[in-house]
Amino acid sequence: MIITYLCLAYLELLELFNAKRRCAYIKSVLHSAARLIMRKWKFDSITPTIRDYLHWLPVPQRIIYKLCTIIYMCLHQTAPVYLQDLSVPVSTTASWRYLRSAARGDLQVLATKTVTFGPCSFASSAPKLWNSLPLPLRDSTLTLRQFSSRLKTHLFSLAYGRTS
Repeated sequence: MIITYLCLAYLELLELFNAKRRCAYIKSVLHSAARLIMRKWKFDSITPTIRDYLHWLPVPQRIIYKLCTIIYMCLHQTAPVYLQDLSVPVSTTASWRYLRSAARGDLQVLATKTVTFGPCSFASSAPKLWNSLPLPLRDSTLTLRQFSSRLKTHLFSLAYGRTS
């Protein structure tokens, strides 16, 4: 079970770089794992089970969840230093200090030189995701557990259209 989770985590991070090619494969692995856990037949519908009983996020939302959690850890100095260097708040730049984005706690989105792989890099995609989160989720007083819980609830409601 732990090996399956680690394989899924690795495949989801690869998904960030090969979004269209890997999505169907990771989704089928996730559905197979859900069928195995819930003892469902091959042709039973598994999406309601994943949503209502297992409370798993779909693959794109799982990737967003992991990236936002890494950014949260970067902002609270619990992530590796090389990742912390890539997540720079707008308020730390002198010329941008008085912008509205600095007051909201936005992160600087670095410009990329290439169109293919540049936007997929952590330095570009993670700050964009962080800046797109609602302000109550970006509250600096939240613990990691509170942030993770609220982020999963937010992504769950975006994915399935409800909060329960």
